[in-house]
Amino acid sequence: MKKMILVSSILLSMLLSPNTVNAHRHSGYSDDSGVEFQNSKWMDAIRDDIKLSDLSIPGTHNTMSNGPGGDTARNQVKSLSEQLNSGIRFLDIRARVTSGKLAMHHGPIFLNSMFGDVMNGSVDFLKKNPSEVIFMRIKQEHSTSSDQEFIKILNSYLDAPNNAPYIYQGSNRTNPSMQEMRGKIVIIRNFAGSSMGIHYNSEFDIQDNHNLSTNWDLHDYKWEPVKRQLYKANNNSHNENKYINYLSGSGGSFPYFVASGHSSRGTSAPRLATGLTHPGWKDSYPDFPRVDWFMGIATIAFEGTNVLTTDLIRNNNVKNNTFFSVGVILADFPGSGLINNVIGLNTRHSKEDRIPDGIYSIHSTSANYKAIQFISKGRDAVIWESNDDNNQKFEFKYDYNKQAYQIFNKDGNNIIMAWNNVGNSDKVFGHPNEYKEEHYWILERSGTNMYIFKNKKDSNKVLDVHNLGQTNGTRVKVNERHPYEHGSAQRFALNVNN
Repeated sequence: MKKMILVSSILLSMLLSPNTVNAHRHSGYSDDSGVEFQNSKWMDAIRDDIKLSDLSIPGTHNTMSNGPGGDTARNQVKSLSEQLNSGIRFLDIRARVTSGKLAMHHGPIFLNSMFGDVMNGSVDFLKKNPSEVIFMRIKQEHSTSSDQEFIKILNSYLDAPNNAPYIYQGSNRTNPSMQEMRGKIVIIRNFAGSSMGIHYNSEFDIQDNHNLSTNWDLHDYKWEPVKRQLYKANNNSHNENKYINYLSGSGGSFPYFVASGHSSRGTSAPRLATGLTHPGWKDSYPDFPRVDWFMGIATIAFEGTNVLTTDLIRNNNVKNNTFFSVGVILADFPGSGLINNVIGLNTRHSKEDRIPDGIYSIHSTSANYKAIQFISKGRDAVIWESNDDNNQKFEFKYDYNKQAYQIFNKDGNNIIMAWNNVGNSDKVFGHPNEYKEEHYWILERSGTNMYIFKNKKDSNKVLDVHNLGQTNGTRVKVNERHPYEHGSAQRFALNVNN
């Protein structure tokens, strides 16, 4: 009897405890200003023949809404420049006609900036990064002006001498190529009475369930349509359809909550709990996490769309490389993990065997996709069961002069993956960067998201899993290249891991 009373008391205390769970940080969501990861030139790696419909593009919803109006109206924390340098390439611009100018608005809220600020920031970015393209959805917001007046004022900005050379004026208004668009702002027209740019409603398949009644709409009303749109875009990645998928939402929920599932806006704030537990409600909210297990019972916590989207892309590509394209992703408070995972889907469109600079994990295709890491003693490279440790994360930086990559381990200070080119050694290990030839690697594509790593010092020496080993701790070395049919130990998959 006493035992039953004790158990009942414990369970009652769990039910009456605060409706938040432990602090939660995930790279898909960020409330931090600044540039977390530099992605100012990621489109440089993409071939000229690639069309808009082929691209996976990270973007922001209500791009300029980064302060005024408080948490109900705030959608971003980074400035326009910080967004662009972080890799954002699709901007959502809402403009109101005010005294012959265009003011940036979120509904009735003035965002303390003008369209001239948007154009100055965008043009300045393209001057520094001519390989890139900025897609700019423009919509008239909270305005009583006619479309004709709006267009006249808009054209006064676009036709200005400093801006006009950077506006896309090509004849292809449906699905232009990278060659046509590079260095340009492509207007995505969300207003009537003009033929400029590409029409928003008619040219894109759009998911934008944004008006949540309560927090409990997050799974079925918001996340499920987001997920369906992700799979729809992916399953149709070989045709010329173009997709937009808004991860954002508000109404009865704060925008930060929809993006993160958090109880407050902070990057590491606690998740909110749904009030349901597992296994009692095991069929409810199947994609939300089960956390804080105790005596076989778990709290079902909310999870944000940024987090769920990042994990869906990343987990599918670690396991079976099944995600190829997601179209345009528009998010509130996107973190570097969400941005980089979307960018990473464009590797199949790379020039030659280039991939966008970024943080990746390297998985052996011959060892059940175990990941490369360094072991502490001697920093030898080995394969190990995949985890989320920094030791399995490598930052790839392309050197244009060497035409090869340096691969930096995120667990070390300036430690790169190197071949120990001494005597007849085949050792691959972590070593302080000395910019030697054996500190560089050339990637050669060998299937969808599969690569052979050739050492710059001797391109006949390639990364290899010793004796096709399968167990944790099997060493990774360089070896003479094998014929394709015998080369599974020399093929590796890359997964964006940020």
